[in-house]
Amino acid sequence: MRTLKLLSIILITTISAFILRSILFKIIVPDICAFHNNLETPGFIFNILYELPSWNNHHPVATITNELFTFLVGITLGVFIHKKFSSFLSKQQ
Repeated sequence: MRTLKLLSIILITTISAFILRSILFKIIVPDICAFHNNLETPGFIFNILYELPSWNNHHPVATITNELFTFLVGITLGVFIHKKFSSFLSKQQ
């Protein structure tokens, strides 16, 4: 039972991290080509979370800061969802 609980926490955490990363990218980078066409200038939050490398034709790529932020918030969100979901299931039984 403990293994199942650990696996469910890992699964929920991973899913929430991927969803968070996707949402964060859509909010901060609405158009990936706007930066290398000089239509937009990157702001402070963009510079912290993304970089524009030449090997990717100056399209935004996540930095280590973005990965750590997404990982930590994903873990927090996943554990929170798991606790709420498991308490809901225990009330049902």
